[in-house]
Amino acid sequence: MANPIKYTATSTSEVGAIRSGRYLLGVGGGNYYPTITTGWWSTRGLEPPAGGYSLFVFKGANYSDQGPSTVLPQNDNELNGWALSYGAGSAGITAGSNIANTLTWVINEPSILATNKEYESIVTAGLMFLVDSTFVPSYPKGLTGYYDMGSRSANAVSFVGPPTWVSSGIPTSTTGSFSFDGTGDYFNFGTFTSFGSPSNLFPLTDFTMDAWVRYTGGSNPTQNKFIFSFGIGPRIALDQNGKYSLLVKSGGLTQTIATTTSYTDSNWHHVVATVTSSSTISIYVDGATGATAASTAWNGTSDSGNTVIAIGCNPTAALQGWLGNIGPVKLYDRALSYSEILQNYNAQYPRYA
Repeated sequence: MANPIKYTATSTSEVGAIRSGRYLLGVGGGNYYPTITTGWWSTRGLEPPAGGYSLFVFKGANYSDQGPSTVLPQNDNELNGWALSYGAGSAGITAGSNIANTLTWVINEPSILATNKEYESIVTAGLMFLVDSTFVPSYPKGLTGYYDMGSRSANAVSFVGPPTWVSSGIPTSTTGSFSFDGTGDYFNFGTFTSFGSPSNLFPLTDFTMDAWVRYTGGSNPTQNKFIFSFGIGPRIALDQNGKYSLLVKSGGLTQTIATTTSYTDSNWHHVVATVTSSSTISIYVDGATGATAASTAWNGTSDSGNTVIAIGCNPTAALQGWLGNIGPVKLYDRALSYSEILQNYNAQYPRYA
């Protein structure tokens, strides 16, 4: 069963709650009901089904005989069947639809709220930071917040530009991604000293940066295109040779490695960088080693002159912004093993195959 990362995001105005259309529900608190911790589920026999879904349906024009009510599909097939009974067919949903497409229909219906969609079986040990534009707890569509689902509880992001949420460009689902224009769109997650709890990002002796990306420039970029960065380093980017690269910058030293293969094919790729200050730095693409070298320039603290933590841009150079799409982005406080990198790749590959 997938590792359940439940709806733990906050809305922009109600701390500890999630919002969808007409619904506002509490998560782990007592201000907005029902909540898991208040016993509302168990006392009414509505325990969210393992492997299934909990749907709240508002009594509206399309659901006059259904709401307000709670629906508990036990599995993907039951959710598809229920959705078809209430108009999902007009959105192209069929009995055999990819469940991601059905959930997208649910998400976009203002009178329905699903509260326990499960996340893929990614590695969670050491997971500090996770944002995912395709997953409503992280990006509640229609709001302007983008929320961290990792242990760090990073600040809600500010949108610069801003990037645009799009439903196209993912082959097997319509759950969407953020599109960046390459000239200044990015997400600002604060600074090295205001990055969630605890507030200081560094020291971070070992770490892993992990992202699903799609470059749409068609040829080698004229400038490095940043994906995920701490100031101007450490960062992962697509370089001017069309190769994915990792740069670390610490103690007055800078070290860069890059893949031997160019990736300007407009396909989705899983790009992972691992850093161990005492041994190696490595970069992986689509579950395969792209480059590795002995670590010579990382002591656990960045000396980047700029301290902004960003997705999709070099905060000091707008034209080094990402051109294309970015999906899930993760940060770990340790260097993942190769088997763990492969686990993350295999867990989310079905979205992008």
